[in-house]
Amino acid sequence: MGAIDKDNAKAIWDWAIGLDNYVTQAFALAVTGIGALFFAYGQILNTHLRVVISLTGLGASLVLVYFTNTAWKDRDGAFRLLRKDPVAVELMSLYDDAKRWRNRGAWKWAYFPVAGTILAFSAILAMAWFLILVSNLGYSVYGKSVIPWAVSEWVVTAFVILVVVLLVRQRFLAYRGATPSLRRVP
Repeated sequence: MGAIDKDNAKAIWDWAIGLDNYVTQAFALAVTGIGALFFAYGQILNTHLRVVISLTGLGASLVLVYFTNTAWKDRDGAFRLLRKDPVAVELMSLYDDAKRWRNRGAWKWAYFPVAGTILAFSAILAMAWFLILVSNLGYSVYGKSVIPWAVSEWVVTAFVILVVVLLVRQRFLAYRGATPSLRRVP
């Protein structure tokens, strides 16, 4: 692959940074909408309508997981492209300098990248909607819940613990420099 000229390198850079802003704003809007669905769910007593709201909430949460994951993979791909190009190395060096605080002091363990945090939160929302949906389907079809709430609580607890462990693992790998998108800046 040939070198990227300065204008194209800047265009790729602007696109990648703009993608961060766009995803963050889309996430805020989506969480507001999903929160409104939780409110609507609590206000409706008809089980069949609750199933529809649960399906909508589950679908919105899964789309949010997919959207954020693919957007940040695209951004990471753009950054990998810029890191390989001799023209953009200086730009990426400045970017790495700006990120150095993430690996110093308490921040090296307390900082979690926005991408991973948004994905984790979206996955937890999807799990909540899935359990609500399964519970409502039981009431809708059998007149009772097919999953006892004690089991639901254990499933949710285990899922949240799994998500937290994966976030901490990702941060540890990033600190060691094992992940390309979150690599440790020396």
